[in-house]
Amino acid sequence: MDAERASGSVARPSRANNEAPQIRPGTTREDVEAEVLRRVVPNLTRDPRTGRVPLATIERHVAAALQALQPRPNSPRVAPAHQSMPKELWCEVFSHLRRQDLVDVARTCSHLGGIAEECLYRRAKLEVAGFVPWSQAVMAPHRADAVRSLTISLDGLEGRAKSAGTVMRLAGALARLTDLRDLTLVGAGKLPKSCACDILEACKSTRLRKFRCDNDALVLASWSSLSKQAEVEEFRGLFHLTDDLPSEVQPSAFPCLQVLDSAMPFVRRVTKDSRITHLSIRVPRLTAVQELERVSVVLGDQLVALRVIRTIFAPRTVGNDWEYNPPFADGRLWRFDSPVILCRALRAPLLQFFELRDVTPTKMRWSTDFETLRDEPGFQESFRVEQRTERIPALTTLFWRPIWADAAQLFKPIGLDHVVDIFKLLPVRSLALPLMENVARNDHGEGWSLFRRVADGQPSGGEPEGWDEEDGLLRGDGYADLEEQWAAW
Repeated sequence: MDAERASGSVARPSRANNEAPQIRPGTTREDVEAEVLRRVVPNLTRDPRTGRVPLATIERHVAAALQALQPRPNSPRVAPAHQSMPKELWCEVFSHLRRQDLVDVARTCSHLGGIAEECLYRRAKLEVAGFVPWSQAVMAPHRADAVRSLTISLDGLEGRAKSAGTVMRLAGALARLTDLRDLTLVGAGKLPKSCACDILEACKSTRLRKFRCDNDALVLASWSSLSKQAEVEEFRGLFHLTDDLPSEVQPSAFPCLQVLDSAMPFVRRVTKDSRITHLSIRVPRLTAVQELERVSVVLGDQLVALRVIRTIFAPRTVGNDWEYNPPFADGRLWRFDSPVILCRALRAPLLQFFELRDVTPTKMRWSTDFETLRDEPGFQESFRVEQRTERIPALTTLFWRPIWADAAQLFKPIGLDHVVDIFKLLPVRSLALPLMENVARNDHGEGWSLFRRVADGQPSGGEPEGWDEEDGLLRGDGYADLEEQWAAW
């Protein structure tokens, strides 16, 4: 005790002595004062210069003692609002932010920063120049685990060595992703075949649901690993196939497949037990009708949306017969290229959306003529009744981008003539054709003229020549991104 006084301190109580009961109902003032003194006095320290305890020290200890004696609430400590909000809600909010905004959020605090960083890596959309830094960043496990969707554009990639290095780096990056759901490779069509390898061989994720690649060699090289992804619901690839497709490459590898975009050699292998409801096929003009008849037999009872990308090599055909004009002659497409002809080959009672896009690998001038189908003997009332009741009764929307849209000198009157044809012969309510009027351009895709029947059945006053239906037609011209309508229908 003498040694303690010499040092200017008094003995500190044990921890047990400090753990006195808190103030309860019925506690007297004397009890409180005694408890405060018991807590405060042993902790007072004298000033060695004056030998007294400073008043400020006494006040501080008394306030602390009184605070400790206050009853504690029964409820746990309430977390700050931004921490109590579920992580899933923050992810939904952050999904509407731009990438730079997410970077700014990541710098605010550790809690929001972790969620924002996860959202940054959840959906990655990369160009060639940004792929290397990204692949280095996902070497961190928490970033690799966050990746759900990966889209890489390989446009501009040149040189065999650089291409091979990029493909190998891609395979290495995919090996670190544990929960990848969506993989898209675009602009890969120009990669040399020698660079193709199995990019999914070491991929840890087994939950891939969407796969798209425009390089057939890369898809075929990765098929043994890709076919093990049993949850694939959307497959887009093998666009330029010939008939010598390996026997092991089968759509049946994906039992959950619902959306398919491929060339006919792969589509022909689809069986009736498939679950496909959205189909996009690439067919030559010569065999388009026969291929659609085959599709109707296999998938007709379940198709909801269908897109046909029709390749036209020669400028003229009547029915299925070829009439090839000299290379420098003006190409001329006849009425038999109308989507009405293809719809006649379909028997799909659930089909709601049909799109026809014409493409050509040749550089020729294309045109068309005024010949229509609605006055032909084979397209009278019996044809219309069959389309509306048996073949395509649910078809409401049709898109058509003919090959002659940008070249025909009289595109507007010819196009309007086809509009009347389609609305009279098919049960559609909406029709989209290439833009017929000059309107202010924007960055939202291709130019379209959208026609629709007036819902109340009243004429709109702007019906094309030859329109004699009771319902009216409305047209709206503008630019819109309608490329993926068939898959989202």
